[in-house]
This record gives sequence, C-alpha cells and structure tokens, in this order.
Amino acid sequence: MDDFENNLNYILSIENDFPSIHKALFEYLLNVDDSIKIPFLDKFDETINIIIKLSLSPQFRRQHITFITASLLKKFKNVSCEEFIIRILPFINSSKTAYSFANQLTSDEYIIQSLKFINNNIYQLKLLTKVKNVQLIIKTIKAYFFTDYEVFQAFNKINDENIKRALSHQLFNVKPLPQKLKISLPSFMDSLPKELQFGTEIECLGDKSYGILLTYQKLCGYDVKEELSIPNKGIEFSSPKLSWTARDLLTIYKICDFAKQNELYTNELCGGHIHYSSDFLNTLDEWYWFLYLYTKFEFILYLISNPPGSLPRNEILNYAKPFSDCYIDNLWRLNSIHNIHDFIINLKNISGKKQTGVNFSNIFERFNTIEFRIPNGSLDPKVILENILLFGNLLVMSKKLSKLSSTKDTCELLNKLDNVTNYETTLDIMLKLLFKDEVLRQIFKKRFYTNYKAYLQTRYPNNLESKSIGYQHKKTGIII
Repeated sequence: MDDFENNLNYILSIENDFPSIHKALFEYLLNVDDSIKIPFLDKFDETINIIIKLSLSPQFRRQHITFITASLLKKFKNVSCEEFIIRILPFINSSKTAYSFANQLTSDEYIIQSLKFINNNIYQLKLLTKVKNVQLIIKTIKAYFFTDYEVFQAFNKINDENIKRALSHQLFNVKPLPQKLKISLPSFMDSLPKELQFGTEIECLGDKSYGILLTYQKLCGYDVKEELSIPNKGIEFSSPKLSWTARDLLTIYKICDFAKQNELYTNELCGGHIHYSSDFLNTLDEWYWFLYLYTKFEFILYLISNPPGSLPRNEILNYAKPFSDCYIDNLWRLNSIHNIHDFIINLKNISGKKQTGVNFSNIFERFNTIEFRIPNGSLDPKVILENILLFGNLLVMSKKLSKLSSTKDTCELLNKLDNVTNYETTLDIMLKLLFKDEVLRQIFKKRFYTNYKAYLQTRYPNNLESKSIGYQHKKTGIII
C-alpha cells in the first residue's frame, strides 16, 4: 500500500508536463491490482476529478471505457456509477465516446442531463428512447428542436406502443380513425366480378405523416409505410386484397377520411396505383385481348384517369411512361410464343422495370399483380372507385372477348376501332365497350375533353402519345 501511494503521489507531483502525467497515471492505474487500487481510491475520493481528466486520452479510448465503468467505479463511497458518468461527460469532446458512456445510464433524470453534453441529434434521440416517462420525452423533444423525421426514425424502432401512441397524439396531434362515418357508396350499374381482386396504393403527404407512421403499421388492414418517392413527409396506405363489395369499398372511404382529418394531401409527386390479380387472365387469348385494348386506349387512359383539370403528374414519364410502342415493336416476338408462362416472362422482359403505365414486374412474384401506374394520387374515394372500375373493366372485357361472347354490335365496334384515327371516336368506342352506366360514361367523357384541351397547351404534347391508335392487332381477325 505504501509503495502504491508513494508512486501515485510521485506521478501527481510532476509539474508542467500534463501529457506525461496523463499517460503515466493512466497506465499505472490500469496495471495495479484492484485489491490495492480500490482501497486507496476509496480513501482519497478527491482524486476522482483527476482520474476523469487523465483517463480520456484518444490513444487509450478502447481501454478507458472499460476502466471507468468497471466494478472499481461502483465501489467509490460517495459517487454512484451514474453520477460518475455525468461528471465525465463535460470533459469528452467526441459525441460518439460521450454516447458510449451515457448509454449506460438507466435513470430518466441522468439520461436527460446527459443530452446537453452530446452534440449529435442521432445519439441524443437514441438515449431518449430509453426514457420511461413519456411526458419527459415530449418536453425534451420540444426543447431540443428535433425534426419530425428524426423523431420518427428513432422511436419507430422501440416496442412500447404506449410511448409511440403518446408521441403521435401529443407531438403530432394525430387524430384517430373515426369510429363512425356517414357514407353512401355510389350506385353504379357497373361493378367488378368478385374473383377479380384488386388493391389500391394511396400516396399523400403532410406535417402529421411521421406521427402516423410512428403509430400505425396497419390501418383498416392497409399497410402504412413511408413513401420514399415523395421527399419530406411522404406516406403510402397500401391496401390488402379487395373485392367489389360494400365492406371492402368502405375501407377506401375510411382511409381517405382519416388522411383528410389529419391534414394530409396529394401533390404532383403522388401516384394512385391500382393492382389487379394477374391470374384473372388465364389464357393467351385473354392476354392478347387485354394488351390490344390497353394499347389502343393508353393515351386516353392518361387523360381520363384524373378528374377534370388534373393533368398527368410532372414525373409521369419517370414513373409511368407509355408502354404501347414498346409492345407493338415486340409483337412479332410475342406472336411466336404459344405458352402463357413464357409469354408473360417475355412481356416482363419487354416492359423492363416497373416505371411503365402498366407494370407486369409483379407477376409470378410475391403479389402476382398487374399494376396500373397512370392515375395521379387522390384522396377522393369516388375518384379512386371510378378508376378501379375503369382499369378493372379493361380486364373484364378482355376475358369476355376471348370467349367469343361478343354481340354483333360489339364486333362492329371493334372493327371500327381497328380503323379509327382520332381520339374522339376511340373514346366513344372505349366507353361503350367498358361501361353500361351512362353516368360513368359521361364522367370519363368530361375528364377527357377538359384534360385533352389542357394537355395540348402544356409543355409535353406528344410525349404520352404513341402509334397504337393506328395499328391492327394480329389476333383480332382470328378471334372475331
């Protein structure tokens, strides 16, 4: 004991050579047996501050974390391990090192104290996730001016749903899903067969989006997730498989109402994608008819997928570019294939990545869907339902035509469609083929004429148009 004390006093007596004191004292303390060191440090408690200053050398960083937090420090008579860590933090310049110390704190009070010594929002928020008092978390978040996104990223990973819910309601003022809604579904004559399942993606954004993401992974069966294609507060509600039933359609109304209640909105980056089960088309003839109708109508679909006065979004060519020309140019290759599996594989290869107006990349994958990416995002459930009928009836009519159930009038329409060279006539034929409901026909007719006029005045005329309006499908003459 005497040797230890004498050696330590000698080291501390060295003047004007702090780096040497630092190195010598630290090495000495590391290498002395605890049975000697602990009683001495218990006796001379005032040396704690010296040890703090002398044990933070970068060259000893790996060692000093273990040293300071070891059982030795817990045995100081008047200083708890947590208090000791709080004493250390002002002397540490590195946020990473300070966090490694503060991360060992367990009491809410000490965790909150430690934040002011750590100049890094990520580390601060990581520490805050350990705090048990929700009100203290909220008060601290407001004091430190963390961004909504930082709060979402940090607290999304914790399992305590009560903390998440309290944060979303008190920080973001997220309003819950309304229990009762007065909804009257539109009484369209047209509907979709139950076996044609579909799904919607409702993209939007708003100040409360991160609060919603923090609280909900699911809502009415919809997946709630961040939409990365919409920078700053983008969110997507992705539905489960739906059928054209009142119960399923009501969920669309509920999601749209929830979004609007929480002040979410759509902008020019939002898409309103609709998926349909691809196994609804189960013969080559059905596929050929679908592609024939789609390519004939594609440009019109760009203009009638959105309400009057709503042109295709600015990024449409990046996320939902026309597919028709690509298909027509490769039709010779597809016509040589007689196996539906190989046909679809080739169709997927032709269309490439999913950024086309109609996307086949999901077929034979997890979701196994045909996706229509043309519509803009909307929080108007009626618009969404109208579009579900629009694209769904393309698939339904393709199936009907392949079964030779066409009436004489339908055959005449199709023969006329093969020779038409203007959009107005094509639109009339299309609406007669797809809809019985005259109200729906007038809705889409108004969309077309309003949006076509605006389209001609925009900066991108012809970019969405293709040669499809003038081509004849090889299979047409065979089937009819």
